[in-house]
Amino acid sequence: MAPRFLFLALVSGLLWTRYFPAPRAVEIPAGRVLVELAEPTKPVETTIVWPEHTAVTETFTEDVFGLFELPQKYIATGMRADRAFPTVVRATAAVRLPAGKHRLLLRARGPARLWVDGRKILETPFAHPAAFAVGNAGELPVEPQETYLNLGPDFRFATPGNREEWGEFEFTGEPGTVVLEAMVGGFEPKSKKPFRPELGETVVAFSPAGTIAWWLLSPGSRVVPYTASGSAVYETERRTHLAAINAQARQARRAKSAAYWATRRAAADIWLASTPEIAVPALPVGFPAKNPIDHFIAERIAKVSAEYAPFKKGGVDFFRDVKPILETHCYSCHQGAKAKGGLRLDTLTAALKGGKADGPALVAGHPEDSPIFQRITSTDSEEIMPAKGDPLTLKEINVIRAWLKEGAAWPAFQVASFDLTPLTDDLAFLRRVTLDIVGVAPSEAAGTVHGLRMIARESVTNALKHAGATSVKIQLQTERGGLVMRVVDNGRGFDPTARIAGKRGHFGCAGVRGRSRKPGAAVVWRTALGAGTTVEVSLPLCDLVGAVSAPRRDREAVPAVI
Repeated sequence: MAPRFLFLALVSGLLWTRYFPAPRAVEIPAGRVLVELAEPTKPVETTIVWPEHTAVTETFTEDVFGLFELPQKYIATGMRADRAFPTVVRATAAVRLPAGKHRLLLRARGPARLWVDGRKILETPFAHPAAFAVGNAGELPVEPQETYLNLGPDFRFATPGNREEWGEFEFTGEPGTVVLEAMVGGFEPKSKKPFRPELGETVVAFSPAGTIAWWLLSPGSRVVPYTASGSAVYETERRTHLAAINAQARQARRAKSAAYWATRRAAADIWLASTPEIAVPALPVGFPAKNPIDHFIAERIAKVSAEYAPFKKGGVDFFRDVKPILETHCYSCHQGAKAKGGLRLDTLTAALKGGKADGPALVAGHPEDSPIFQRITSTDSEEIMPAKGDPLTLKEINVIRAWLKEGAAWPAFQVASFDLTPLTDDLAFLRRVTLDIVGVAPSEAAGTVHGLRMIARESVTNALKHAGATSVKIQLQTERGGLVMRVVDNGRGFDPTARIAGKRGHFGCAGVRGRSRKPGAAVVWRTALGAGTTVEVSLPLCDLVGAVSAPRRDREAVPAVI
C-alpha cells in the first residue's frame, strides 16, 4: 500500500532545518518558495552521498515548486563562473492542502529528496546512467527510456534524463513545511569526470484527491497546471524573469570594481593625451579600403609583398631553405636578448644591425663581403662558426651563398599568396566573428553564439545524414529587428515530427529545439519531400552583438557553402 503521512501544524515562522547545509534558522516568506543554493566548503571526493560541509551562497524566491534553471553566478568583473561540483539546491515553503489523500510527484535530473515537516517522503536515486560517456563534455547522456510514467490524460511526461518518484499521502488540511532538496552536478564515480551543475526539470507536483489533473505545488495563490502547455508557459516566463535577474546581478558585480576600471580609463586617457597620434598611411595602389584600419593592413601587406620581390623563381626560399640552417646551427647562441657577441640572427633587422665584432652580418648580393658567410667558411678555429658542434656541410654553405647572392630576401612572414578576397560587409563579418571565434570571455552573448554554432552543426548533420543533402548553406542576417539564422539544404526533405525507423528521436530536431530554448530563440522547419529543408532560428539581435567590440571588416564571403 502507498504510505500515509499526516501534516503537522507549524508552530513558528522559523524552521530549524535538519537538511543540507548544516542546521540553521530559516525564515520562510509567506506565500513564496525560498530557494537556497549551497556549495561545498571542503573538497568533495564523491557525489554518491550528500556533501557534509556546505554553505549557502545565494537565495531567491519562486512562486511554486518548479525549477528549470538557476540564476547565473558571476565573479567580481561581471564574468560568468561555474558553480561548485556539486551544488545543493533547497526549496522551502509553508503549504496548506485540503484534507484528504492526494498524489505527490517528485522529479529531478539527479538525486533529490522531498521532506514534509521533517519527514522524508519521496527520494530519487544517486545512481548515474550505466553508459556514462567519458567524452560527453561533462553532460549526462540521455538515457534510453521505453516506458513513461503515465498518471493521467494530460499528465506531463518526464523530459529525457529526469528521474521521478510518486506516492499517495494523507493530508489534514493544516499548514505544513515542504522542503525539496536536489543535488545538481557532480562527478561520475569511475572516471571522476565532472558533469555541469544544471537543473534539468526539478519539480514537486500534486494531484488533489478525486481528480486526474496535476499542478505544480504552490504555497500561495499562483496556479500552474503541470501539463505540457502549462509547464512550457511557466518555464518561458521564469526564464525571462531569470534573464532580468542575471543582468542585474552581473551589473552589481561589475559595479563593485567600477572604481578600479575608472582609474584604469583615466590613466589611459592621460597616456592618449600625451602620445602623438599615429598618422594613417596612404593606401597602396590596388588595395581596397573602407576605414583607416584597412590602410594599415594594406601597407603591411604591400611591405611584405615587396620583401618577396627579390625571390628568384626556382631559387632559394628563405623559410624553406635558409631558416632551418639558422635554427640548427645559429639560434642556440644568436637569438634573444642574451645573444653572444650582441649578434642576433632571428630577425632581418637584428642581422643588418650586426654584432660587436663584425658589424652587419650580411651584405645582399655579395656573399664574400658578408660576415656570416666569412664565418661559416673560415678555416681558423678561433673564427669559424658555429663555435661548437659540427660545421655547416658543403650543401648548407652553398645554400647560404646562393641566398646572399640572390639578394638575401628575408620576408617578415611566410605567405603563400598575396591575392586578396573581396571586402565583405559588416553583417557578414559579424557572422564570422560571432560564429567562428573561440576563447572569448564567457558572457550571455557568448553563450548565445555557442548555441547558434551548435544548432547550425546539428542542422548540417541532420541534412547530410538523414536528408541525403549534397549542399548546405548557412545564412545569417537581420530581419524584423532580430537576428535570423537559416540552414538550407537540397536534400530529399523529411517530417521533423517523424521518428527515424528503428530508433527513438526526430532526425535530431529535438536537440535543435532544446538548444534554441535556452537563449529564447524560435525555431521553425520548412520542408517538403523532395524539396529540401530550411531550418530557421530567430532571436533578438541584442542577445548577440554584445559578444563583439568594434570589429574590423573581414574578407570572407557569405553564405558559407558546405
